[in-house]
Amino acid sequence: MRSSVTALLAAAGLTLAGCSGLGGDSGPGGRPASAEAVAQAHRACVDAWVGVMSADDYDVGESVDSRPGTCDRLPDQLRMFSEAELERATRNRRSVDACVADPSCESWPLTSP
Repeated sequence: MRSSVTALLAAAGLTLAGCSGLGGDSGPGGRPASAEAVAQAHRACVDAWVGVMSADDYDVGESVDSRPGTCDRLPDQLRMFSEAELERATRNRRSVDACVADPSCESWPLTSP
């Protein structure tokens, strides 16, 4: 009885260990994910976050509910979110600087908060 329970728990543990996606360093078919694939997935997530943050109805307080599907199962979610925030702020700053330099600019070109 004890050995069958141990075998069952070991099998369950191995099954769960195999379901880790890119975060577990395995790609399709259980092969290790390439660094390029991980970088592409990371970039796609950051770009998707920038898109969400640039929407007119984006609410920072509800950002967890707004997480893009491309970010699911990727590690280091906070880092990707932070990179997207920085990119959006950089774009906003460039837009404001361009508006300040242009005498015909009549409104601040900012995206949502």
